[in-house]
Amino acid sequence: GPTSDLLDTRALTYLAQGKMDQAAADLRTAVDDRPTTSKYYHLAQVEKRLGNVDAAKSALAKAIELHGEHNPFTPAERKGYEQIKSEMN
Repeated sequence: GPTSDLLDTRALTYLAQGKMDQAAADLRTAVDDRPTTSKYYHLAQVEKRLGNVDAAKSALAKAIELHGEHNPFTPAERKGYEQIKSEMN
């Protein structure tokens, strides 16, 4: 079956297409299989766009918890990550 990383990539495609339900489903499976900061960040984005504020905050909290000292983001994602952190606080 699909791996966690492939589900994350497919979810980003769904996110770009505005297919939030499909993106959310893939990301929920991806974080259950192999949780990472970036996958939880992506899930927070999707949950926020779906209007699930509590779920977005929960996913963001897990992203922050896993973040540690390394930087898993591209410069564009870093900006979005910082923005959603400030919006959710």
